[in-house]
Amino acid sequence: MSYLSYYMEYLDFELEDYFDKDDDILTYDLFLKSAIDYSNDKDEKADKYYSKYAFQKNTDINAPIFQLNRANILKHRASLMQNFTNSFARIIKDENRIMCFTTVTIAPKYRLANYQDSYKRTILNQHNLFTKFYTHIRHDKSNRNVKYFRVFELHKKGDIHSHSMDFIKDNLLNICNHINVMKRAKKSKDIGRIEIRLPYKYKNQIINIYSLKRHGDRYYENLKEYKSGNSLIFTFFQPNKDNFKDIVSYILKYTQKNVAYTKSKSNEYYIFRKLGIRSFVYSLKVLPSLVAYQKVRTELIKRNNKYKDLYELQKDIDKGLVSFYTTYEIKDPIYRTKISERVEKVDYSQECPIIYTFLSKKDICVSKRECKLIAVTVSFSDFSPAIIWQTGQYSTIELPEAA
Repeated sequence: MSYLSYYMEYLDFELEDYFDKDDDILTYDLFLKSAIDYSNDKDEKADKYYSKYAFQKNTDINAPIFQLNRANILKHRASLMQNFTNSFARIIKDENRIMCFTTVTIAPKYRLANYQDSYKRTILNQHNLFTKFYTHIRHDKSNRNVKYFRVFELHKKGDIHSHSMDFIKDNLLNICNHINVMKRAKKSKDIGRIEIRLPYKYKNQIINIYSLKRHGDRYYENLKEYKSGNSLIFTFFQPNKDNFKDIVSYILKYTQKNVAYTKSKSNEYYIFRKLGIRSFVYSLKVLPSLVAYQKVRTELIKRNNKYKDLYELQKDIDKGLVSFYTTYEIKDPIYRTKISERVEKVDYSQECPIIYTFLSKKDICVSKRECKLIAVTVSFSDFSPAIIWQTGQYSTIELPEAA
């Protein structure tokens, strides 16, 4: 064995103790296969669990005993997503907002082809970069009145990119403010290319305000940036393609492919499920949290049947007739410092080869930030009893085995 081979074996041994077995998977295809196996195994365990146990509310010994079924749970979630989509779009229409559609890709240096790390760590790092980028946008003072629906997807090679539907009050000043927010966030955060599709009716004004240059159906400010692949690119909707029906179809397109109740699940569903990444998020004060709403929906409908509709519930929240309070258990992300050492050069001119090495340190995101809902309280302005849900309210009852 050569000195160089022995030295490289020693380095590999040094780094092995840092991460779990998923970190050995370096390619998208292999990780996807592992994620599909993980998902199928999880579903199988859920089915066995639901067939073995029934449930009863702890606070009432006379409460009915009930069973759960995963297929019925998925049907309920499908209905809830349709409810959410229609309600979201109706609110946007009522508030006279217009949609700007943004696609953001990761910078080349963080992509899988150039980032020599495991698939899991690479994707968690990419997701963390997107989180920082969108946090900057959310905290920008010029962005306070924008409502959004955002979804993550995977490129064919496995890298993350995002689509954002941003709903802005319908006037030119607000559109320009939104563009400027994007420009500031791009400059501040290390993100890749941003393509923003804007309302057609403002096309000529925006081209003039920002002195945009044209290349095909795309527009840009700076040719050098445009050629680098990391620029802010402007495109425009076709006439009459940014109305209410289009909003609904956009949202449905990007939610249905990433949820469990679809017959043909997307790669995103499997990958994100294994990594604990939420495939879509939306702005606060648009609708109540879907997770929170699920916990109290039955009791809400008993109070008022119109609360089957999220849109009607949100209208009463806006009027101050209903208040939602949620409590979360938050776990911060975990980072580990990876010390890498690579061989830069080997000098064979001496009897014993001289090895020149380079040492680098890198913070690796090994666990994303997690928020677990632990309590929901719904109160009413007429002082009727509040609806309260919290974890641990139900006990499990083991069912007798079938003969």
